Amino acid sequence: MPFAPEVAVVTCPACGRRFTAELHRIIDVGHNPEYKDQLLRGQLNNAVCPQCGSGGMLTFPFLYHDPSKELALVFLPNNLNLMEADRQRLIGSLTNEIMAGLPPEQRKGYLFQPQIVLRLEELMERILEADGITREMLEAQRARLELIDEFLAANDDEERLKALAAEHRKNLDYEFFQSVAARLEAARSGGQEMLAERLLSLRTTLLELSDLGRSSR
Repeated sequence: MPFAPEVAVVTCPACGRRFTAELHRIIDVGHNPEYKDQLLRGQLNNAVCPQCGSGGMLTFPFLYHDPSKELALVFLPNNLNLMEADRQRLIGSLTNEIMAGLPPEQRKGYLFQPQIVLRLEELMERILEADGITREMLEAQRARLELIDEFLAANDDEERLKALAAEHRKNLDYEFFQSVAARLEAARSGGQEMLAERLLSLRTTLLELSDLGRSSR
């Protein structure tokens, strides 16, 4: 059966507004394949303040399950500062919850020994590595995302933006603009309209400054 999210009250750390958000304790991509992409895009267990627009993924513990790869990961954020006994109780609770929701033929041994992950970045790496995406590929993607952030920081300074585009001319390739498009879609889906507008403006400007943009004219 599908695992329903729970509704929690969240307090915005920026403006203090209290609002509700859906939080998933069990993310089972066997029942809901779309959850995998949503998680990797930062759209699950995500809370955006309706008042000031601040937000992002919450450091909320959950169990990720992909039965096709016999992959079970428990995300226990470092900042929870749990005692060992509390950690084990939480892991047991999540394990029991997913076992109760699966048909008997899917209750396999690997679910009793889920991998424990302390950082969200590491969790996403393990999910992608199970798909055959190498660490080198992940590092290349991480470098593209860092470059996007660098461009965003200079987006209001035309001369600085042009200088950066010239400096990173070889990096403004098809894969880079794919990453910009994915970041733009994630911002829109997460309700971060201001960020989406900045990314759209940045993409238009960088296309004009890149060899890829010039070659398509």
